Amino acid sequence: MMETYGTYNGIKFLMDGSMELSFLVPHHEKSRLLASIDEITQAGLPTLEITAKKKRKKRSLDANDYLWVLCTKIAERLQDSKLSISKEEVYRKHIRLVGKYEPLALRADAVERFCETWQKNGTGWLTEVVDSTLDGCKKVFAYYGSSTYDTKEMSRLIDSVIQDCAALQIETIPPSELDMLLKEWGKSSAKQK
Repeated sequence: MMETYGTYNGIKFLMDGSMELSFLVPHHEKSRLLASIDEITQAGLPTLEITAKKKRKKRSLDANDYLWVLCTKIAERLQDSKLSISKEEVYRKHIRLVGKYEPLALRADAVERFCETWQKNGTGWLTEVVDSTLDGCKKVFAYYGSSTYDTKEMSRLIDSVIQDCAALQIETIPPSELDMLLKEWGKSSAKQK
């Protein structure tokens, strides 16, 4: 099977009424296409099924998707080192390190239920409970999941994960590509608000 992309180059009408279509294909596709043509024509000149359609941009990663790709790579690298950690744990670690949160003073008897309810919002919706100076109360740090982050907050979170990637020698996208992802993130998160 042969599949590639290119641009329409022209049409030629032949004497028998048939048409010859021409397409320009990028030079880096040359060896792959020639090998495919050789394979197809080894059995003679079979009738082929030909499809030409407008090339669509592949859906790009958004910033949150990229964050999860990096968390997965970190988890896999650590598992290779015999450290068992999930991508969710990597994600939560960074949410705790740099994520946005609300410091709340709650009655001690309401803390457990609040934490359970808050954490049902998603993987990154975390709580940390510490003692409070107020009698009968606890202080709860309620962390928001990254799906609520604006561009600046998401940038800080991804930068934190990228630092771990660098320490583990995990390849990441260039800063210019990351900037584009974050700009798109900013546009889509602004639309949702």
